[in-house]
Amino acid sequence: MFSLAADGHINTWSLGAERITGYSAEDMLGKEARPLYTRRDWREGRHGEELQKATDQGRYEAEGWGMRRDGSRFWGQTLTTPKFDENGQLIGFDKFLRGRPSRALPSPALRPTEEQHRRIFEDVEDYALFLMDREGKLATWNRGIQRVLGYNEAEFVGASGALLFPKEDRIQGVPEEDLHRAESGEQVQIERRQMRKDGGHFWATCIVTALRNAKGEVTGFSKIIRDNTERRRIEQTLQNAQAALEQRVMERTLELSQAVNLLERQLIERERLENALLTASEAERERLGQDLHDGVCQQLTGTAMLTKMLSQSLARRNAPEAQQAQQIVDLIRTAIDQARDLAKGLHPVSLHSSRGLVAAFEELAKRTCASVPCRLIRPEKIDLSPGAALHVYRIAQETVQNALKHAAAQEIRISVHLQEEQLELTVSDDGNGFTPQEEPGGGMGLLNLQYRARAIRARLTLDSQPGKGTVMRCIIPLSKANWHSAE
Repeated sequence: MFSLAADGHINTWSLGAERITGYSAEDMLGKEARPLYTRRDWREGRHGEELQKATDQGRYEAEGWGMRRDGSRFWGQTLTTPKFDENGQLIGFDKFLRGRPSRALPSPALRPTEEQHRRIFEDVEDYALFLMDREGKLATWNRGIQRVLGYNEAEFVGASGALLFPKEDRIQGVPEEDLHRAESGEQVQIERRQMRKDGGHFWATCIVTALRNAKGEVTGFSKIIRDNTERRRIEQTLQNAQAALEQRVMERTLELSQAVNLLERQLIERERLENALLTASEAERERLGQDLHDGVCQQLTGTAMLTKMLSQSLARRNAPEAQQAQQIVDLIRTAIDQARDLAKGLHPVSLHSSRGLVAAFEELAKRTCASVPCRLIRPEKIDLSPGAALHVYRIAQETVQNALKHAAAQEIRISVHLQEEQLELTVSDDGNGFTPQEEPGGGMGLLNLQYRARAIRARLTLDSQPGKGTVMRCIIPLSKANWHSAE
């Protein structure tokens, strides 16, 4: 005998099953019954057919070839019965296997006698197997009864089968109801509490079947009791382990959630500080640009005018210093141009219109051309908010300055492309290039670019290799925050 779970995996394995097949309990427990079938029978679904017919019919008998562990075959007869819980749900199967060496019927000398049948019945230890008369009196005993229930033969035979039920079940008439259901033709199979001799309760699978004579009259009942204590203990252990795991997962999820919240707060604070730093930097740039334009440039312009007047006065007197005075005027005018360029770089033209950013890029390209040829590709207008436009301009400006400073480039290219949902800014050069991990200037240039990109939710990449130039690409989403407002 052996039992199967509802999915067909083996739950119990008796010594008789080991003797017939050669497989030990260690070989078979928890596994499919595949090793017991020929390859062809397994492939054609004989095992599944037996379980399905047993489920549909209440029991199913079959004959066929079986396989032993040593690879030899034996002709076997099987009886498969399904097991259901109190809700009628299928929970497994019991299987009785009788093996024969060949398909031929055994000779009369080898057929088991009634005595041999009785001894086989009595020697089963894993189950309490017994018969009852029509009134429910216990009529037989086996070793399984001693092991599972604790009764010896003298104490058991002749007693009422009701003694195996808890008091509340006896009061409700459960023992009589089981016999009535079996007598009506139903095979009673249920998991319920049973009682041992010492009064202890345990959960067991009980199968009650009516025995009938050739006329179909009920002559008694058979009952099989299987102790499910160990199975229930394992199930409870698994449930406890699962509950503990779920609790740990909840705790860990809470820890991770708290860590994520802390990280989000830190990111928000970092973004706030970066924005404050950029705002302060822009304010300082604007102040310096204004001071250069309104202060230094005006003073230099006044100085140039006075020097020009001095040069003209000296020239009228044919003084030899007239030429030197004119050279001073030219130098001052050059200084004025440089100061104005610096002022424009520090504080670009107005970015509050769609042409403002385009004009700023044009001015940047023009100033760059004074040192290195610069090619600009841009649309006619770029509708970005003033804040986003300023960040985009600064990203391009700082990238160009890095190229002028470190790349020794022969040409710099500034490209702006508008797409449906994003703006792409690319600044490239054909200079020396570098390894991005060793960005020139100690890394502050790249950090400033990253700060500005994060401020407008842009994606910034830097591609550079020694001797192959550098390409900076910035993808700016045209979100509501970055889009120019007509108001």
